[in-house]
Amino acid sequence: STQSHAAAVPADDNQRPLASSNGAPESEATKKRRSGILPLEVGTRVMCRWRDGKYHPVKVIERRKLQSTEPSDYEYYVHYTEFNRRLDEWVKLEQLDLDSVETVVDEKVEDKVASLKMTRHQKRKIDETHVEVGHEELDAASLREHEEFTKVKNIATIELGRYEIETWYFSPFPPEYNDSLKLYFCEFCLNFMKRKEQLQRHM
Repeated sequence: STQSHAAAVPADDNQRPLASSNGAPESEATKKRRSGILPLEVGTRVMCRWRDGKYHPVKVIERRKLQSTEPSDYEYYVHYTEFNRRLDEWVKLEQLDLDSVETVVDEKVEDKVASLKMTRHQKRKIDETHVEVGHEELDAASLREHEEFTKVKNIATIELGRYEIETWYFSPFPPEYNDSLKLYFCEFCLNFMKRKEQLQRHM
């Protein structure tokens, strides 16, 4: 672990074993604690194992129920707070370190406290300058609505010719495509389909 990384994540956290997969049976206290915090609420901050095998701090943006009645059977859409939003992804419960769960803070209350500390002039200046590139025509309310609508990446990967490409952000596909983890694109006309067989027939 590099020195700069160690500031954000303690070195021993990187090799932290999963609560449910360390080989030892869970104690009753651990089971009770797990059932008490599951499913995780939107806004929860927790450590998550990324593709580099190390744990990084994340914030839960969204959750969805899997085909089961167990409280652990949820997937969570997380934002890695150290990284760009394009790395946001759906993760399974076993990737999360439940011992690191932080109390959920109501962001509206947090915002209210922060806004009390700002003068009206400062707040207006921030509102005027904090506009995403490409969304200059949106007012503050429309921008918040846009951010809420696009916060979860709807398509994880696309296949274009012989390449499989990871997506970075939400894309405005028709709603019937939002349950597809992967879309197949024709490399000649850029038409897109849900299934490989459809692409083969199209080709």
